[in-house]
Amino acid sequence: MNRIPFKTVGIVGGGQLGLMLCDAARRLGLRTVVLDGNPESPALRRADRSIVADLFDLEGLSRLCSESDLVTFEIEHTDTRALSKLASDTGVRISPSPQALELIRDKAVQREVLNRNRVPQPRYALWDDASAELPDGFSFPCVQKLRTGGYDGRGVAVLSGPDSPRLSGPSIIEEQVDVHMELAVIVARAASPDTGETLQVRSYEPVRMDFDAGLNICTRVVAPCGVSQETEREAMAIAEAAVTAFGIAGVCAVELFLARDGNLLVNELAPRPHNSGHLSIEAHATSQFEQHLRAICGLPLGSVDLLRPAAMVNILGHAPAGPTHATGYDRLLSIPEAHLHWYDKSPCAPGRKMGHITCLGDTVEQAVERANEAERLFSVFGQSD
Repeated sequence: MNRIPFKTVGIVGGGQLGLMLCDAARRLGLRTVVLDGNPESPALRRADRSIVADLFDLEGLSRLCSESDLVTFEIEHTDTRALSKLASDTGVRISPSPQALELIRDKAVQREVLNRNRVPQPRYALWDDASAELPDGFSFPCVQKLRTGGYDGRGVAVLSGPDSPRLSGPSIIEEQVDVHMELAVIVARAASPDTGETLQVRSYEPVRMDFDAGLNICTRVVAPCGVSQETEREAMAIAEAAVTAFGIAGVCAVELFLARDGNLLVNELAPRPHNSGHLSIEAHATSQFEQHLRAICGLPLGSVDLLRPAAMVNILGHAPAGPTHATGYDRLLSIPEAHLHWYDKSPCAPGRKMGHITCLGDTVEQAVERANEAERLFSVFGQSD
């Protein structure tokens, strides 16, 4: 009789990605235990068990490993060295491996690994002293990225000239790409726990990402993305090569620039479920969250077929900061094929991701039109007591 090979999945991080992983785990018959330092984190309310401790707390990480058959991540910012030792001492499987996370979360190392594996990416250079002159061969405008700690628009600055505000800390400088479109490919890779050999790889077709220029946060994701089949295939091949280069097991999002000259360049990787894959819950045969669990648990990967054209919009908080309030809830739910995902976060803060809405349609144009309406009708803001 076949049995599910893992009974309890430990999740490092309790944000909305963890929340949706918990939902997917329950549908697969898996139990979850979540570690997060904030007792009000969304996933802690959805998990079967919770551990309230900082993501770098050795005792908390040790307890997570002891209570789990398998450990995974919804955020990379944790003590990967401690986790490597815990995996060695206890035999608990950690996917993706702490070593892969360590390589990816340092953007300079991430670039070096991609370069060694001939994965196309923007030209870059190390820039350890942000008060110094630009590295040789670079001029304004260019892009500064902190080597570690950046996400959701943090840790990135576009330097238009010598007087542009600079980020403080060890960084890389990249050429500013003349971008036609920003794409993302969600790659699911199942690997042998003994050898690391690839067992299965499935990639979702590329999606288009739109960004708020001021916040540098993704505001919308659209599928199909509207590029040629040849460009789709090339984007998926590049993404799979990038994921394989790091030996990632599980789901990984690969963000790419489609330049105006037609070249595809890897922007960065996120070795976990990702904002760009949220629409997969309704729009694809298998959601990215279920696919991640399938990949790390040694289960067959699910179909990645797109069932309906879709557009997802992030629900970002508006000023002022404070207890969460919303307007337009009833009107939002009157939109055909609009699916609200509420993260139950508080307080609301400007630019904070409070939820998302996925709208389906007979055509991508109809899906986008419905998403536009949803974004116009529904608003979330803080309110002072």
